[in-house]
Amino acid sequence: MFGYENSPPNFGGTCLNFNQNPLSVSYVSQQISIDIANASISDTNGNLLFYTNAMYVANSNHQIMPHGDSINYGDLYNYFGYYGYTMPQGALILPLPGSPNYYYIFHEKLEFSAPYFDLTMGFYCSIVNMDLDGGLGDVELKNVLLLNDTLDYGCITATRHANGRDWWIIVPEFKHNRYYRFLFCAQGIFQDSIQTIGTASIIPELSQSCFSPDGSKYVRWGGASLFHPYRLEVFDFDRCTGTLSNYRNLWYQDSAYACGVAISPNSRFMYVSADQRIDQYDLLATDIASTRQIVAIYDGFTDPLFPAQTRFFLMQSGYDNKIYVCTPGTTRFLHVIDQPNNEGISCNVLQHSIHLNTFNSSSIPNFPNFRLGPIDGTICDSLGINIITSNPELTKEVTDVAVWPNPAQDYFNYKLNNQEYSGTYHLRLYNTSGILFKEWEFKGKQGFGHYSIEDIQAGVYLLTLTTADERALKTVKLIVLR
Repeated sequence: MFGYENSPPNFGGTCLNFNQNPLSVSYVSQQISIDIANASISDTNGNLLFYTNAMYVANSNHQIMPHGDSINYGDLYNYFGYYGYTMPQGALILPLPGSPNYYYIFHEKLEFSAPYFDLTMGFYCSIVNMDLDGGLGDVELKNVLLLNDTLDYGCITATRHANGRDWWIIVPEFKHNRYYRFLFCAQGIFQDSIQTIGTASIIPELSQSCFSPDGSKYVRWGGASLFHPYRLEVFDFDRCTGTLSNYRNLWYQDSAYACGVAISPNSRFMYVSADQRIDQYDLLATDIASTRQIVAIYDGFTDPLFPAQTRFFLMQSGYDNKIYVCTPGTTRFLHVIDQPNNEGISCNVLQHSIHLNTFNSSSIPNFPNFRLGPIDGTICDSLGINIITSNPELTKEVTDVAVWPNPAQDYFNYKLNNQEYSGTYHLRLYNTSGILFKEWEFKGKQGFGHYSIEDIQAGVYLLTLTTADERALKTVKLIVLR
């Protein structure tokens, strides 16, 4: 969801619907305006449930939910009115594990504080029960304080626990290099620990944090100061223990105030926006900083209805394995990184290629990778949850696969049954940390392959099948014995 409450022409809401290919863009009449803070949630079939601007909660009829007002209530709530918080990643919605009709909205509260104008004072949650109001939802509890501290400006992000069900949520502290770690499980939300690592923030920033799609990396990007180099921090992340490690800071000299970051679906390439350009880094390289490539430079385009430049701001990986980029001003356009798994300019940044029906105020929805499954073979893989595939509609192309022998030693056979796709497939062998070891290519009509793994060490691996345009279809566990 994007846009403003329904008022003058070219205002109102815009909905991006990924249940269609290509995605559809449609106008909606909505009761709330969405500024930078933006979170929405759909059910497992892709039907919109509700969304929030960190001040109000609107249901799928685009009306304010019962008790859906006064989120983050206080002086700044009254100051911003209906327009929502100007806080990147200021809200995040997650389903309560094991309780499909309960959803937690995690949010941070702003308060007036000199010399910064406003500071993030506290981490909260509000709880939505979708069984109420005829299935449209009701905010049962709101503004429940989880953490009383001065925090970094937004940057709320999450990834799956290694058990494939629960969630890790990371919240950075302001002007410190401390990270609060929360575990969100069937019993609720718990502060797990505080970890000190990395570099302290300087001032409240229009910055962004993200996990890689496989959960193995955590990135924090921001700066917003001409007198200090920007922080572009990369950490390894242990999905079993929730621990950050292997800290690297790719110091960044720039004058950009609007920053964004996202990681490609294959968890290899990191994309960093710096107002007038987008850079790419290879996260699998030993020296990540040396792999920096400029993949897009702002082309000077402005919205014809409003003299706002369509430069680069926040990023979000989409349901279709593309990365979407909003602008730092009020425009009716989004950018798209069309092939983010490709190295260099072949990632194909399509500037202002998504034309929204209404103006968008520097906003992109904030959500994690809901399709990340457990790390098979680890001590934390204790719930018997299967690997979650991508779009269920796409998996119809391959209705059944067979892998044998499994466990394997020097080779394995791979057979597709009832395949409907006649194009090129890619079969990739990853370890459980997401590192690519081998890759094969074959045509869909072959249906059968015999593959050597003589050079692969013993262990647990994941075989991932994708189409030529990187649509993930199936993931199968393969055990290699020696």
